[in-house]
This record gives sequence, C-alpha cells and structure tokens, in this order.
Amino acid sequence: MKAIRFYGKNNIKIEDIPIPKLQKDEVLVKVKKVAISQIIANEYFLGPFITKNSLPIVLGHSFGGIVVKQGEEVKENLIGKLVSVLPLVSCGNCYYCKLGYDNLCENLKYYGLIGKDGGFSEYVKVNIKNIFHLKEKDKDKITFIEPILIGLNIFNDTIDKIKYKFPSKKSINVLILGAGAIGFTTALVWSILRKEDNIYLNDIFLSRLERISNLLKNSSEYKINFIEKKYIKREN
Repeated sequence: MKAIRFYGKNNIKIEDIPIPKLQKDEVLVKVKKVAISQIIANEYFLGPFITKNSLPIVLGHSFGGIVVKQGEEVKENLIGKLVSVLPLVSCGNCYYCKLGYDNLCENLKYYGLIGKDGGFSEYVKVNIKNIFHLKEKDKDKITFIEPILIGLNIFNDTIDKIKYKFPSKKSINVLILGAGAIGFTTALVWSILRKEDNIYLNDIFLSRLERISNLLKNSSEYKINFIEKKYIKREN
C-alpha cells in the first residue's frame, strides 16, 4: 500500500509499505479522510517535536474510514462500517491511568504522532477501543470527532467546577484562548449546550478569527463573540 512517511523536518516520502497485520483485537480501516492539522504543520516545518522518538512515522492523527477486516476477537461484525479513529492510546495500568487521567499516561501512544502510524496511508490498523461509529450522513465529521469529544469533556469538567464554586450564577462569561480546531469546537459545543452564557473566542492569528466569523455570519444558532488579544485585560 502507499503511505506518506515522515522522517524529520521538511522530509516526507511516499513509499510502498506492507498492509499491516492485525492483532486479535484490531480492525483494518481503509482511510477515507485525514486532516492536516496545525500540529502536523509544526512537525513538518519546525520539528520534529512530538514525533521525534517515533521516526519514521506515518502522520495523521485525525482520520477515519471504512472497516475492511477485523481480528478474531472482535465480536461485533464491523465490516463495511464507517468509523472515526480516536488517536490516544493509554496503557490503563500506570499511576495516571488509574486516576482517570489517561491523557497523562506514562506509556502514551498516539495514532499518527507517537509510536503508531496514522492516516496518511491507504490502510491503518486500529484497536477496537479506538473507533467511533458514524452514520453515513455524518461522514463529513470524520476528522472532527476527537475535537468534539474534547470540547464536550472541557465543557462538562468546567461546568461542574463552576456550579460548585458559583452555585447562584445563572450565566457566565467564557473566554476561550485559541481558535484552532479544539478551541473553535469547544466554543461551538458551549454555545449549543449553554445558550445563556457569553462566549468569547480569541487567537493571536486574526486570520483564524476572520475565517470563523465568515463561516458563522449567516448562522443564528451559535452565539460566539470574537475578541482580539490587545483588548483582553487581566483583572486582579
């Protein structure tokens, strides 16, 4: 199969590599969509940073496609199913995993970034714990499932703390620093689930704010305000 392998700063190669062999608890995904994120751009133009101990590696941590093969211990018939891949792989046994902080796993791996090949290839083998089922009508959301889930987690965690600390508050002002995929998605999630709050989105790159503003200008569903960094003041 064809794959794009990353060897270091400004160094990628299109190569023929074997289709990966499955473990018993894995599925083989024929890739349909993969996103080029800011992380990948940073790794290619300025890095390697995150990937430096995993080179060469097939990049692409936001991806998905169709399951074409599955391991013998996969009980559900997944052949032909549309899935998005959740890239974080934690060990489940270390100190942080046992506390529920699998993102801090001492043995962390990450499809397309750390220790596991990602979506810039024809096929990727993925553990069944790392697939998220999608309906055909949602295929355009393949590369946004991870940011959406992160946004939901940020929202739930923050709201729990706010309700505990300020139980009488009916609405709050929310400032989200960074209008990348995760920041923007968190703002969307918040605007849907807490319409009473005032949401402000900031980024040092004004072009990001402009693009998002243009994207949402004809929508009344999302109430997101944009604020430039120079107007943010710290209150003591």
